[in-house]
Amino acid sequence: MYFQEFPDSAQMADMRFFYGELLYDMARYEEASLQYSWVVENAPKNKFATKAGQNIILAAERALPKDEELQKRVGDSVEPIALDPKVERYIKAANLYLVKFPNTDRDAEIRFKTGRLYYQTNHFNEAEVIFKDIIQKHPKTKYAEYSANLLLDMYNLRKDYEGLSKMGNELLANSAISSSKAGNDIRGVLEKANFKKAQDLEIEKNYLKSAEQYDLFVKQNPTSELAGMAFFNAGVNYERSGETVKASQNYQKIVGSNDKKMDSLKPKAKKLLAKLYQNAGRLDESARLFEELAIENPKDVLATNYYYNAAIMFDTLGENTKALKSYDEFLKLNKNSKDKADATHAQAEIYQKMNSRSLAVRKYGS
Repeated sequence: MYFQEFPDSAQMADMRFFYGELLYDMARYEEASLQYSWVVENAPKNKFATKAGQNIILAAERALPKDEELQKRVGDSVEPIALDPKVERYIKAANLYLVKFPNTDRDAEIRFKTGRLYYQTNHFNEAEVIFKDIIQKHPKTKYAEYSANLLLDMYNLRKDYEGLSKMGNELLANSAISSSKAGNDIRGVLEKANFKKAQDLEIEKNYLKSAEQYDLFVKQNPTSELAGMAFFNAGVNYERSGETVKASQNYQKIVGSNDKKMDSLKPKAKKLLAKLYQNAGRLDESARLFEELAIENPKDVLATNYYYNAAIMFDTLGENTKALKSYDEFLKLNKNSKDKADATHAQAEIYQKMNSRSLAVRKYGS
């Protein structure tokens, strides 16, 4: 009534402000925000104008949907969703405040909250502009660090690893960011993103590209905890793509490495390398590796198979003594009667080739 009866009152701005305060205390935040906005827009020199500007944001912020609600609306999509009217009201209030009070010490905070709302609703282009602006104008604040992390996350969500890498390097060129905790976080994110890029190529069955990406990861991150796994995965995917020479080279480096990070991968790499050598006709190297696998991993359920494979190849190569020894180890471990009979028969034939007739007869009779 007062506003209608006395539209030109000198006390209008004061009354609007106090009415906004009353509405705010009643938790009628959207209505309060309208009153505060009137003061800022129509009476910028009023003694309550600065306070009204701050309260616009507070009221609009109180009315915002909760983070969980926004996440539920977005789901797993990375496509922009329509802005909730309450979100739009907050963004409008924040922009109004920053225009009317450009020298506020809350500039970084208010800009970040606006950018984060765009981020939460998948309006990534708008968010990127704001986050970059914060980093440029307020590089030593916590909001610059938060902005840097969310910038990278937007690219990660879209699986745009090229863009992520470019953005990460751009951020690290800023000394304030690079030397901060955020700088370490960024380096960690870039590392994991490059590894994830190789994983995604593997999932897509683009095995050669995946192998090359894993190898690139190792070159760029030689001290990473993921370097050993990347090197091994590169070998596996080279093998899948038919690049058996490159696969062998990766497995060989793992087997011969003194890096403790490689220790858990050595048995797997050695087994795959032994199979590649076998397929390539490099039976002596294959047999040696299978024998080493059995000796080094006696509790492996495949140890008996390793001894058997080694025995067959040593036999084929005419390495009679080694073949007999591997068959002996196989017989100690194997519980299958038919397999035992086959191995014993093979030993008898070896003894026969060696002209050890009595031993051959004994084995034939076993």
